[in-house]
Amino acid sequence: MTSQSLARVHRSRREARWPGRIGVRLKHERRDDRTPRRITLTTITRAPRTWGRVLSGPDTWGMLRVGYARHWAQYRVTVFPPGINDHERIRLRTRMAAPIWGLLLWLAVWTVVAAMGVGHAVSIPVSIVITAAVVARSAAAASPTRRLVRQMTVWTGDGEEPTSSSERDRLLRMVDLLRHTDSDPRAGRIGPVEHEAVWARCYAELDG
Repeated sequence: MTSQSLARVHRSRREARWPGRIGVRLKHERRDDRTPRRITLTTITRAPRTWGRVLSGPDTWGMLRVGYARHWAQYRVTVFPPGINDHERIRLRTRMAAPIWGLLLWLAVWTVVAAMGVGHAVSIPVSIVITAAVVARSAAAASPTRRLVRQMTVWTGDGEEPTSSSERDRLLRMVDLLRHTDSDPRAGRIGPVEHEAVWARCYAELDG
């Protein structure tokens, strides 16, 4: 049997073991039957579907946080650098939520170490060291992208500056625009280039 015949036999066996794999791949990589999907870094490194949506958050561009303190309200808009992929977004959100999950992690580690029968003089320092190492690793993973994140914070309330309300309204309009732009590609109203252009324009409006 010639080498070409052997190659055809091996190819036929592979197709028999994984039928339709190539066809399914092509189907997922196209928006329709004629227009190929634009392959980007985000497309190639997309996080797992379920956990990716949970960890990367509802908004691809960043986040809005509103907090209250007595007679004051704080509006903080965080805009990620345009074009980051899902894994970079997850690292950023994980780093920003470190005060919450870090405390929960410390409690969990301390409970496990204390259950081993050691005293508080050992369990508390050990749990602190382990938690600090995990938080430091999370910060290091997000550091390259974290330096490019831009934020703006506005306080409104009693005795506010005259420009505070107008700045708050400007931030809320920006958030509304970004959220609508996030939903437009899924609805087919705009493409990824237009989506990223709006994102970049809002990112440029923040001084960092």
